[in-house]
Amino acid sequence: MVNLMVISTDGEPEGIIKVRLLQDDDEVPARGPYCTWMPYQKGQAAKVEAMEKAAKVEAMTKINPDPLCSG
Repeated sequence: MVNLMVISTDGEPEGIIKVRLLQDDDEVPARGPYCTWMPYQKGQAAKVEAMEKAAKVEAMTKINPDPLCSG
């Protein structure tokens, strides 16, 4: 659940509380408010995950540059 601040069609801000946040495979509820991540947000999260993974691989390579060499 998340709390949201939204702008109505007439430009007025409105707070909406306890809105269900759907993840990728969640089923859309038959009734009640829900929200999802915007495609831009998903793209940014994917970029961050890729950078973190690359940094982890680079760090592991620096610790043990030749994984076949022991000792």
